[in-house]
Amino acid sequence: DGMQNQDETEVDCGGACKSCEEIKDLTLFDVQAISTKEGLVDLFAELRNDNLERGVPLLRYTFEMHDNNNRKIASKSGVAFILPNSTKYIVDHAVAVPENPVRATLVFEKPEFQEVKNYIKPRLTPLNVSFDTADSGFLRARGTVANQTDVGLNKVFLLIILRDDARRLLAVNSQEINSLLSNEKRFFELNWAYRTPFSTNYDIQLDTNIFDPSNTIKFFK
Repeated sequence: DGMQNQDETEVDCGGACKSCEEIKDLTLFDVQAISTKEGLVDLFAELRNDNLERGVPLLRYTFEMHDNNNRKIASKSGVAFILPNSTKYIVDHAVAVPENPVRATLVFEKPEFQEVKNYIKPRLTPLNVSFDTADSGFLRARGTVANQTDVGLNKVFLLIILRDDARRLLAVNSQEINSLLSNEKRFFELNWAYRTPFSTNYDIQLDTNIFDPSNTIKFFK
């Protein structure tokens, strides 16, 4: 009934109701500031949500950058969503800094989890991803994104994390793909605007916001 009553230990769970589900905290694995051009950095963080049917519709976060003396020299705030049972990469591009930071951290508000009953992960698949050098002389990634879900998606977020042979972070790049229909395949091309070592070791994240009702493409007869 949406209230904590009778002998419940939380709202609608415990006591005579089913056992309360333990909500696991988000786990922060990695935070880095990547120098790109003079006075600019790309910011990267990796979070893990181990809750099988609970995600975070709105996570408010702040990257903080520090110098050798642990003095904060810059910060960048933003918002993100996190799907159930998923690893989430958060990236902010071309953030201005007065000097190259020595250390970066990520702080975020206590997340409010939302239950997604019978959660099925969106079936977004990268195909034929390849790397080469574009005419600009900078690294380029090309490939195809396939939407194998049964609905069209207004926004799909593509993120590529480039790594060296030891899995150390080299560079990040991202692109928004709009209006990707069900069973559609869409070509993409990502160009880096700064010089980065050539590597074909990468992680890729294809993400879409299942919490936003307007993200589903609806057809009307």
